[in-house]
Amino acid sequence: RVLFDCVAGVGNNEAVARDVIALCYRLSVAADILVEPKVDEEALNAHLLNDSVVVDPLTRSLSAAAGNKDVVTRTEFVEWADSNVPIMSFTILTFMQNIIFHGKPIPAGKTPYKGPVLDQATDVLVKDSPLLFGLGSMTPKMGGIWHRLYSAEADGRSFNRMEWSILGYGGPTTLLLKTEEGATLGAFAAAPWHEAPKFFGSGECFVFQLDPVTTVCHSVGTESNFMYCHPSWAKGHDGLPHGLGFGGTLNNPRLFISEDFNTCKAGYLDDTYQKGNLLPKDALEQFHIKSLEIWGVGGDEVISKALQERDKYRQQTDSVVYNARVVTDKTGFLPDLQSGLMDTKIYKHREETRGRAEFSYDEKHGGYSLERKEGESVPFPNEDYFNKAQ
Repeated sequence: RVLFDCVAGVGNNEAVARDVIALCYRLSVAADILVEPKVDEEALNAHLLNDSVVVDPLTRSLSAAAGNKDVVTRTEFVEWADSNVPIMSFTILTFMQNIIFHGKPIPAGKTPYKGPVLDQATDVLVKDSPLLFGLGSMTPKMGGIWHRLYSAEADGRSFNRMEWSILGYGGPTTLLLKTEEGATLGAFAAAPWHEAPKFFGSGECFVFQLDPVTTVCHSVGTESNFMYCHPSWAKGHDGLPHGLGFGGTLNNPRLFISEDFNTCKAGYLDDTYQKGNLLPKDALEQFHIKSLEIWGVGGDEVISKALQERDKYRQQTDSVVYNARVVTDKTGFLPDLQSGLMDTKIYKHREETRGRAEFSYDEKHGGYSLERKEGESVPFPNEDYFNKAQ
C-alpha cells in the first residue's frame, strides 16, 4: 500500500500500473547498491534505461488481473501482488533498512527482498537479467545465491544426466525453461526430487510463466499432485508418462517434460495449481525446449547442506552398484545356493543321489556315505566296473 501511495499520491486510489512496477524494481536496484556500492555504472544505467525487460512482463500481468487496464486501483494492485509476487512489496522495506541501518540485519519477523545471484552462466536468461527481479519476488526461497545443478547446454540433453544432477539433492530447486518460440517459464520445487510412479511434493511448489507475461500459479489446496519424476528405466513400459512434471494428472500433467525432451506441454488449468497461462495463448499448450536448467535455491547454507546430502546419496548409490557387480566374500551366498534360492547346478548331484538307498548325505562332514548291511563288502572299482558304468 505504501508503494502504491508513493506513485498514486496520498488520497488517490488509482495509479499507472507500469509506474508502480518500475518503482519496485528501482528500489530493489538501489537497495543492492547501498550494500555493494562498487558497481559497473555503465551496466547499471543500461539496466535502468532498459527496464522494460522486467517491468513489461509484470505490468502485463497486473493489467490483465485488473481487466486489461493501464490504470489500476490500490486493491487491484495489492491482490495481484499477494497472489503473484508477494516479496515485491518488501523492496521498500529493504531499501529503508539499508539506507538508515546500513550493515545491520533485518529485524526478526521481517522478510527482506533478496535478488537472485547466479553462481554460473545461464542460457535461459542473459547475465544479470532484470528478469531475476521477478523470480526473486515470487518467494523468499528464490532470493540470494543460486547454484546450477543442471544445464541442457553444458551437461547435454539427457534425462539421465538431468536426473543424476537432482536425485539426492536435499533442498528446493527452480526449473527454468526457454522455449524455441521465445517464452520463459518454469516451476519451483519445494521438496527434494526422487523417482516415483506417482506425485509427491508439498503445497509450497508452484508453476509460473516469467516472460512475456509473468504469471504465478500456486497450490489451491484441493489436490496434491505437486511434483513427478518417473523415467522409463525405473519400471519399463508401465503405461505411465515417463519424464518430469508438475500438477495435473498422470494422464494429463499440467507442466511436463518427456524423457526424450521432445514431447513437452504446459497447460492452463488443473486441480492442484491455480489457473493461468504458462505459455502465450497461441502456443496451444505445446512447446519445444531451447534451453533447460535446474538451479538449487534457498541461499548459501541451504544449498551447501543439500549438496552434501547429494554427495552422500551418490556414495550410497555407487556402493550398492559396486556390491551388486563385485562380491569379494562369496561365502555369504552359500546358504542361498544350498537351499536352492539361487538357481545353480553346483549341488545338482545332491538331488540326484538323494532317494537312492545306498547313499546318504553326511551333514557333519559335508559329504556322502554309502549305506550297506552289516558284513556286506564293497567291491573295489576295477576296469569292468567302469566299462559297465559307461
